[in-house]
Amino acid sequence: MTDSSSIVASSQTARYSFLDLYRGLFVVLMLEGHFVRALLLPEIKAGSLFTFHELIHGITAPGFFFGAGFAFAISTSRRWGVVTRFSWGWARRAGRAFMLIAVGYSLHAPYLSLQKTIAEGTADQWEMFLSFGVLQCIGIALLFLYFLLVLLRNDRLFCRTTALLVPALVYLTPSVSTWSLDPSLPLWLRSALNTVTGSPYPIVPFAGFVFAGVVCAWLFLRAEESEAGGRFIRRMLLAGFLLMVFAWVSEQFLLSSPDENAYWSTGPNFFWMRLGILLVVLAALWFLEKFIVHQWFPRWLTVLGVESFFVYLFHLIVLYGWVVNAGIHLLAFFGGALDILQSLLCFFLFLPVMYYGARIWHAMKKQHALLLRGILMWAALSLTYAFLTYPY
Repeated sequence: MTDSSSIVASSQTARYSFLDLYRGLFVVLMLEGHFVRALLLPEIKAGSLFTFHELIHGITAPGFFFGAGFAFAISTSRRWGVVTRFSWGWARRAGRAFMLIAVGYSLHAPYLSLQKTIAEGTADQWEMFLSFGVLQCIGIALLFLYFLLVLLRNDRLFCRTTALLVPALVYLTPSVSTWSLDPSLPLWLRSALNTVTGSPYPIVPFAGFVFAGVVCAWLFLRAEESEAGGRFIRRMLLAGFLLMVFAWVSEQFLLSSPDENAYWSTGPNFFWMRLGILLVVLAALWFLEKFIVHQWFPRWLTVLGVESFFVYLFHLIVLYGWVVNAGIHLLAFFGGALDILQSLLCFFLFLPVMYYGARIWHAMKKQHALLLRGILMWAALSLTYAFLTYPY
């Protein structure tokens, strides 16, 4: 590997549009999956077609995790001198990771009042409140990586350490998940480490996808620096297929899961299968951008990818509701009441709303950044004050 200064120079001004396309693709998959799950009739959900739908969408969240790690590595390589020491710049970036965690928990708050949550919150509400979702998992993984950067400071050592963390997390997942079932452990810790309490995306194994994205991006940047990006992508494509083969062989003959439920939740082979698919998808999108799309690149998809965080938050509030619009959301109006065509129609009608919303948000960030930052700060402080001080 080359030293970090050359990587910084090679990626300082580069914009990797295939990554935006990748994130946009997974945003669309996420929206479609959430709309169908929330609105579809229960009897249709019991059928084989919905089972196939869920199998396909099992890749969506890992896709977000992997993309977050890839973007982290690109951003970090451009600011190596800032992120490898405790500084204001480091604190700002670590603060954003902490913000992801805080927002993730706030989305699950049962009431806009801490006192009411403590006094009246049921066991199910507390499990929901403390459950680990996409934002908490990404936030914890990125915070860990920011501290690891300061601890190691060496570009090569950081990449190798992060690479070793991936199989460590994967193969420790069954043991950690079993250990974390101990009822003497606090609920927040059990929720962070297993799915039994209702967490869809605990740290193990899902942080492994973030770390894998970091390593993949780091190696890609080094290949780009030596003008061998295309060769690396071809190798990544091959590695993706080999990982899928390895996952199948391992499950059949080497390290089989004890039961079907374990395979889908804590199984190492299912992790490798999904990681292999993600490598193939990312490589395919690189080729798509390089040789096929070119001048007619689908801007609407890249806009959704660039502003994926905004889309994620906005659609959750509109579809599932939050403490500020309890009872006034699509799930309350149409939840479990629509057939397949009606559910898909809602998704397709909502997609352009999200696109134009993302465009407006992107323009605000570019043209009125200070104003937008002030509005967001005011909103965050107001909601936090309300949560901490409202009695009921």
